[in-house]
This record gives sequence, C-alpha cells and structure tokens, in this order.
Amino acid sequence: MSAKALDPVAVKEANQKLWAAHPELKGRQLTKSPEDSKYAIEWVKYYKESLAKQNNTVKSTAPVNSTASVPCPNQPPAPKGCDSCLTCNRCKKALAGLYEDDTPLDPKVHEELKAIHERIMEARKTAGSKGWNDAVDELDHWFNGCGKFKEIPEEYTKKSKERSWEYHQETFLDKIEENDYEALKSRLAAQLSKTKTNKDTIKLEMTWLAGKKQNFIWAAATDPNETLAYYNSAIRSRIKIECTKIDDSFCYECYITDWQAWVEDNYDFEVGKGVPFLPSDRDMVSLQNFGCGKNYPRTSKSWKHENLEETPTMEVCFADSQEIADFAQKRKEKKKEAKEEEEKDRKTGVIPSVGPAEEQ
Repeated sequence: MSAKALDPVAVKEANQKLWAAHPELKGRQLTKSPEDSKYAIEWVKYYKESLAKQNNTVKSTAPVNSTASVPCPNQPPAPKGCDSCLTCNRCKKALAGLYEDDTPLDPKVHEELKAIHERIMEARKTAGSKGWNDAVDELDHWFNGCGKFKEIPEEYTKKSKERSWEYHQETFLDKIEENDYEALKSRLAAQLSKTKTNKDTIKLEMTWLAGKKQNFIWAAATDPNETLAYYNSAIRSRIKIECTKIDDSFCYECYITDWQAWVEDNYDFEVGKGVPFLPSDRDMVSLQNFGCGKNYPRTSKSWKHENLEETPTMEVCFADSQEIADFAQKRKEKKKEAKEEEEKDRKTGVIPSVGPAEEQ
C-alpha cells in the first residue's frame, strides 16, 4: 500500500468489520506477530473495500481552506531542542483539509479530525480548570515533546516501590528457578565462552520486566481528585549477579549482589488504554496519525532492594564444556532474534525501554 497516511475512516471501518468477524480479538489492534498475519490480510481487504466505497462517493468541489488560517494546536512553547510542535506543518495541513503533499483529505475525514481536535482541546481546558496540572502537563508533552522522555513524578510510584520486592520475588526469583535457571545459564555460558574471561568468578547483569500481574494503576497516589493515570505500568529491574566456580566441576554458585528497580509506563494510546479526562484512545490515535502529537517514554527514578540476604543462592551446573558452548550459541541466536524484533517494533512505533529516569 502507499506510504501516504492511512485514511482514518477506512481504518475505522476495517477495524469494526474485523472485530465483528473475529470476536476473539476483543477489539485489540493487530501486531506484526505471525499469529496476527491471517487477520492482517483480512484487514487489508476491508480497508481497500472502504477506500473504494469512498472513491465512488461524489466529493465536494468546494475549495479547501489555506493552511495559513489554521493555527498549530494551542499548546505551550515546544521544549528546547524541538524545532516546532512536532510535525506541526503536517498537523496544520491536516486540520486545514490537506495531506502533507497538499492532496485534499476526504471532507468527512477532515470534519472528523477537526471535531476530535476540538474535543481534546476542550478536555484539556476542563482538566486545567480542575487543577489537574500533572495530567495537562503530560498531554502537552504529547503534543509538543517530539517523543522525548519524561520522568514519572516520584509521588506516583510510592505504592509500586512498596510492593516491588514482593512482586519480584514471585516473578523473577520463582520463574528463574522454575525454568531450572535456563536464562541464567545462557548468560553465564556466554561469559564463559569468552577467552579472556576469568573462569572462576563471573559477573552478570540481567534485566527483568514484571509480568501481567504487575499492571499497576497508581494514579491519584497523593490526590484522590487527580486524574493522572499510569495504565499498564510495570516495574523493570536490573539485577547484578556474581557466580563462583565450585571446585573443579562445571558447577557455579550464584548470588545477587545488586537489585535496581524502577517504574516504566509509556504515554501511548493502545486499545483500551487512555487517559481518564480525554475523549478516547481512538481519538488520540487519529490525531497522532496526522502528526499532531507523538507517544513518548516515561520512567521513574530507580531504587535499590536492600534485603538481598533473603534471596536464595542459585546453583547452576553444566554437564560439560560442550553444553556450555551449546548454551552460549543459543544465547547468541536469541540476542540476534531480539535485536531483529526490536528493529521491527521501532518501525511500527513501539517505544523501547529507556532505563530509569536518572540515566536520561
């Protein structure tokens, strides 16, 4: 299909037809995963049908207003380092009824886009009048921040911090033991395969993102009237591990020496995820598709787990040097696959993990 922006009306109709035909999707957006490929083919069919239907409709011959008469979304000045309010020119053209190449938008799409923009600006105004300053600031950064990082205020992560140790014992410690320390073994083998590595003592680092049970919503952590929300946020950990060889065997005794954690939650608009005071996640996606805003990463400052003495010592054993080599090779292949997946994700707009706030 053309590289031109997708037609929002056709997208909406294609989504509705696909979800009606496949209730198991539960209204979610498709991903680039192989499991969704069959749905993607069907979605494209619906999309093209909708476009064809629109093209058969008699279009208005009324002249399109000049972009000069349409202001950029009424936002505060762009942060230092941003040349404009994101792709402001593209957004201005869209609100004036034009694609970036000056091709006219379908009149219905144009009217819908303007209505969406007006609804969001009105919601922003209402939120400001109620004193929801953090929420308004987050929205303004979506409009003006060019996708740049923003820190999650510390007061909104207090409860996450209090419960993080309990949850990570359930997810990281239990999971890694349940899988016979396979993840740890692969990293250890990768280090052992390096010729310059001291084979008696190996230092490793692992990162861990808590699973679905970690979907925190610690909005209103300090003010019950505050409507700042962190939907689907999670705790990410960076764990340092030291492994010491046991005698002349292929076994190592490993223990955790440092555990750093932080809250991670991107400001984006997946299906079913939104900001309470805004009209809908679909509205925000429509606006973003025309360059009027951009999703961005946000994380909190990190903290340290102090009670490491409660963590168990992990004994990892290999059958022989060949098994070490096999694990090292598997690790290499997995890293390559992960890198390829990350590249695909970046192309589809998925925000990568950026680390704790103090490192930004």
